Amino acid sequence: MNLFFKRRDDHFTLPLPDGRVADICINHSKRARRLSLKIASKPFMHVCVTKPLPCPDYYVHQFLQQQTNWVMKHLPAPLIIKDGGTVLFRGQHYQIKLLAAEKYSQVRIEQGNIVISADSAILTDHLRRFFKQQAKQILPPKVSYYADLLDKKVSKITLSDTQSQWGRCNHKAQISINWRLIMAPDSVSDYVCAHEAAHLVEMNHSAAFWKIVDEISPTRKKEQQWLKNNGLMLHNL
Repeated sequence: MNLFFKRRDDHFTLPLPDGRVADICINHSKRARRLSLKIASKPFMHVCVTKPLPCPDYYVHQFLQQQTNWVMKHLPAPLIIKDGGTVLFRGQHYQIKLLAAEKYSQVRIEQGNIVISADSAILTDHLRRFFKQQAKQILPPKVSYYADLLDKKVSKITLSDTQSQWGRCNHKAQISINWRLIMAPDSVSDYVCAHEAAHLVEMNHSAAFWKIVDEISPTRKKEQQWLKNNGLMLHNL
């Protein structure tokens, strides 16, 4: 299987066969004699690859290709989509209702249920696509709202999918928000959008930055704690 790696310094994203994406961080070690793997949770959940200093990058790529089963086994278990099961959407647990696949596969919210009409082999793909569509409609307007509060303009808003960041703002006033926040309570996604919008004023995490965040997201410590306690759960789909 050919894997696609996105590299940023010593940080890779690795698409897994089950549809999840693993964050891979490389640790260069003078003492290491061989490549090794471990799961690390700080500052975010990721796979840490320790490699000897003279080890070339393509050996790391080959090693990871050989270890994808190990990575999938040790990361949070993927969500099992079944009739009568539940899935988190905007902070609420919705019951899943499976229907026989129709001419066109579809996912919809109906009477407190998330109804999926699709082939059983691709249920996860359809649910993930539905959540991304919802995130595209709901999250960018939140970013714009907080940017307007600060009298700032966002040049571009995109959705991302990484375990390392819930959001990101760069010096070009481009903001990305993790689509998985559509599963979190609205107050939590509000906080992340406010956080990134505040970077339009302060591109740092100084006291001045947090003062701005507290002004536009006064309960942010509660939302931060929710992400700390439950953030991993948003990566099981």
